[in-house]
Amino acid sequence: MQRARIVLVVALLGVAGIRPPVGAQPINNANQAITAIAERLVSDQQVDGSWAGEEYFTGSMVIGLVDAYKRTCEPSYLAAAELAGDYINAVSGGYYGYGDEALAMAMLSGTAADPSNNPYRDDLAYFYSAIKAEGGGTAAFIDDYTYGAEPSTAVFYIAFHTIAAHYVEAEDAGLFREALLGYLATVDDSTADFPVMALGIATWALAESGQMNDAPVDADGTGRPMWTGLTLADLPELLLAHQSSKGAFYWRFDHTDGAGSALGVTSGFTEDAIFGTLGLISADKYTNHNFRDEIGLAKKALWEGVNADGTVYGHLWQDSPDMKVYAAEMLAALSGLGRIPANCPGMCFAKGDSNRDCQITFTDVQAVIDAWPPKPYRWNADFNQDGQITFSDVNVLIQHWPPNAGCSATCVPAP
Repeated sequence: MQRARIVLVVALLGVAGIRPPVGAQPINNANQAITAIAERLVSDQQVDGSWAGEEYFTGSMVIGLVDAYKRTCEPSYLAAAELAGDYINAVSGGYYGYGDEALAMAMLSGTAADPSNNPYRDDLAYFYSAIKAEGGGTAAFIDDYTYGAEPSTAVFYIAFHTIAAHYVEAEDAGLFREALLGYLATVDDSTADFPVMALGIATWALAESGQMNDAPVDADGTGRPMWTGLTLADLPELLLAHQSSKGAFYWRFDHTDGAGSALGVTSGFTEDAIFGTLGLISADKYTNHNFRDEIGLAKKALWEGVNADGTVYGHLWQDSPDMKVYAAEMLAALSGLGRIPANCPGMCFAKGDSNRDCQITFTDVQAVIDAWPPKPYRWNADFNQDGQITFSDVNVLIQHWPPNAGCSATCVPAP
C-alpha cells in the first residue's frame, strides 16, 4: 500500500551548484509566490485532474490549491482542486490509503456551503468507518505503515490521517494520534531519512488535532533515547531549535550533513522548511508560544525559494529536482491558514483578520500593536504580505473598522 517517496538523492549527496535564475523578476512576497505556484498548477493540470508524472501526489496538490483559494478567492484554484479530488476518488474508489488524499477530502469539504454535510465529508467519514470494520480494524491499517517505510515517511502519512480523521470526528481518530506519537518516538538521525521534517509535520498535526499537553511522546518507553521524558508540550520548542539562521530548517537533529560534517548540505531542503513552518504556525495558534517572528522569517525563506514561473525545487537555494508536489506543499505553508473555522464555511478570510476567527476586532488591532514599531516578517499582522509591518497594514484595519464579521456572501481575499 505504500508508495515510495521521492528522496532528494542528488542534494543529499552534496550538490553545491547554485540554481540558475529563471528568467523573470524574483518573487518578493508570499502573495506573489502563491499566485505564481497556483497559476502553474492550474495551467499544467491534465484533463483527468492529475499532474503528469506526479499522479501519486494529487492529494497534496488539492491541499495546496484549496489553501491558495482560501487566501486569494481565485475560483480557478478551487475548480482545479475539485477536479483533482474527482481524480482521487476515481482512482482510489474512496480508499484513501495515502494520508494526503484523506486530508484533501477534508480540505474540499471545508469549502462546501455546508462543511458538515457534503459528499467529500461523507466519503471521508465512510472511509474511516470502513477501515474500522475491516479485519484487524484501524490498528491493522496503521500497522501497514511499518512495512516498507522508514519512520519519518510513516509519520508523514499518519500526520495527514490524524488531521483528516479529527476533522470528520472519526470514531478511531484517537488511534491515529496515538500512532503518530508512536512512530515519531522511533525517529532519530540514525533511523529516519527526514528526522526534522517528521518533527515538523507531527507538531503540525498534533496541534491541529488536540492538546499539546504533558502527555509523553514515548508513552511505552520503547522509542529512541532522545524522546525519553519529552512531552507534547516540548515539541514546539524542540522544533524551533532546528530552525536555521536563514529561516529554513536543518534536516537532521545533529545539524550535520549526515556524514558527520557541517561542511555539506545541512539545511534548506524545501520539505523540511515547509513542514517546519507549518509546525510553528499551528503551535503559535494553539499553544501559548509566540513564534510570529520565526514564522515570518521561515515564510520569507520559502517565498525566496519560489521561481517567477512557479517552479519549486527540492532545495531552497541549491540546484535540485523540480517537482510540483513541493510547490503544492509550499502553498499550504505560505498561506498559513489552517482549517476553516466552523462559523466561516466555504469562505475566504477577510483582510485584517489576523487570527482567522472571521471577525475584525481589537484582537487584530493588538496584532499590529505587538508588531510595532515596524518589524519585518511579523506574519499575522502583515496584511498585505510584503514582508514588513508598515502603515499600509494599519490602513487595512482602518478600512475594515468598526469591528465586523470577516465572512460575507462575497468572497474576500485573505490578508
